[in-house]
Amino acid sequence: MIKKFWEYGKFKEYFAWAFENIFALIGTVLLVIATYYLKIYEDLQNYISILDSTFGVIIGALIGTLALIFSGIVFWGSLFDKKFRKKIIEYTEDEKTVDKLYISYLFWHVIF
Repeated sequence: MIKKFWEYGKFKEYFAWAFENIFALIGTVLLVIATYYLKIYEDLQNYISILDSTFGVIIGALIGTLALIFSGIVFWGSLFDKKFRKKIIEYTEDEKTVDKLYISYLFWHVIF
């Protein structure tokens, strides 16, 4: 799967100066500055119970998202029958279009 990510250039999207990447960079810098000025690391013991329950909820949400991702992969696999694949290839004039769509779905949903 990683080989196909490189083949179709999906990792280049991480380094593009798109709105999402700039927003994530600015958000990360702001969070680091906020934790430094609020001295969260010095008083970490006070935040442990809040972080524990928050991470428990996040883990449960990620497991639910993983189930949704797997059902989406099954949906994509069942959607592309031979007739539908031929139409997509005919309209895009690219033999690898269906494979690119599938890899793009895997990239955005499995990596994250």
